Amino acid sequence: MEHPEPSPPETSLELTFASDAEHAPAPPATDEPTARGPLGNLVVAHFRRVEIAMLGRVLISTLSGALPASTVSVERRRSLAQRLTGRAGEAIGITITAGDRALAFRAPEVGAVQASVGHVVHGVVLSSTPLPVAQWLDELGQLLDGLTDDDEATRVALERALLN
Repeated sequence: MEHPEPSPPETSLELTFASDAEHAPAPPATDEPTARGPLGNLVVAHFRRVEIAMLGRVLISTLSGALPASTVSVERRRSLAQRLTGRAGEAIGITITAGDRALAFRAPEVGAVQASVGHVVHGVVLSSTPLPVAQWLDELGQLLDGLTDDDEATRVALERALLN
């Protein structure tokens, strides 16, 4: 009775050590994503969620400290203990309002990000459109360019916050 040869597993995990990297051929330069197994996909997805959560925390802390208080609103999550002791809590969102636009970015938990741009009339947001993070960052750049063109102190404070 012949037994068929076992087929190779559908996924494999390839480890590269620093000493092997010197002798290994360079991967081909392409714009296409490399093939990964399910474990690799999970790791990549996890790091993307963590990166976006970290981006949210950095954006919130940097922009809330650098921009004028009249243009920034920070949303915080506070536990009961933080409320009882008068502590501020964890910053989970920021809204930057300038002229007739309001950009909102919320990262209430790892992996959950909400970015939107709204139309403001007399201090009231009339409509809000959800955006992908990359597009929201482009909108933020345009908004900050407008703010810093009008206010030298804001430009200096933002440069100081971003370069330190």
